[in-house]
Amino acid sequence: MNRLIQILLILFVPCAVMAQQNTVVAGGDASGKTGSFSYSVGQFVYLGESNEDEEMVAGLQQVEDDEVYDYNKMCDDVQITITPNPTPDYITVYLNDDFAKYRYVLTDAMGKFCTEGEFSDGYERLNLMGLSNGVYVLRVFCSKDESVIFKIIKRR
Repeated sequence: MNRLIQILLILFVPCAVMAQQNTVVAGGDASGKTGSFSYSVGQFVYLGESNEDEEMVAGLQQVEDDEVYDYNKMCDDVQITITPNPTPDYITVYLNDDFAKYRYVLTDAMGKFCTEGEFSDGYERLNLMGLSNGVYVLRVFCSKDESVIFKIIKRR
């Protein structure tokens, strides 16, 4: 009788346990001589503390779908603005100096080259339609020694 209870517990208790339901970095299935299991790599919770002046959050955060970024950065006293970000197709890079001759390089998050060029007339429209969804890095070279970096999010 004791053996029957053990078998029933082994069969039905795992059905009551909830699995992790969240976006994770990686995962897969593994098997060996003693059995198989599924695993995921990533953090499914994060902790946060806040007071009147500060907020501290530890853990992996995900970008919200409705969040919009307008980037404004300075380089050699020239303001560089990138909009819209995130984008489904094009980004426009504006310089507040029509005569600044800056060069740019667009790479994916792993550093693979996508495109490069120079700004003309204080702005440049970059076509991202041929690129897959993901994070891209736009580096604007202001001089030989100075550059600024923008994170571009491409999604449909």
